[in-house]
Amino acid sequence: MTNNLSAEISNRLADVDAEESRAQSAELVLTNNLSTEVANRIADVDAEESRAQSAELVLTNNLSAEISNRLADVDAEESRAQS
Repeated sequence: MTNNLSAEISNRLADVDAEESRAQSAELVLTNNLSTEVANRIADVDAEESRAQSAELVLTNNLSAEISNRLADVDAEESRAQS
């Protein structure tokens, strides 16, 4: 009976150790996957921010050029009208 009890205790300890090992491995996989996903989302946000800033710069430069062109046209028309 003592041998059976010792064997059962040993088996349960082995089962608990195996479950602990399995759980730790699964948690490590989840942690690594989450870290990768967070890094990927940060990279996506950074890429979108860069794209948006570039587009806004193009729009700003185009607007500035258009304003300059219209001012030049008005100045030219004013000069022509005064001649």
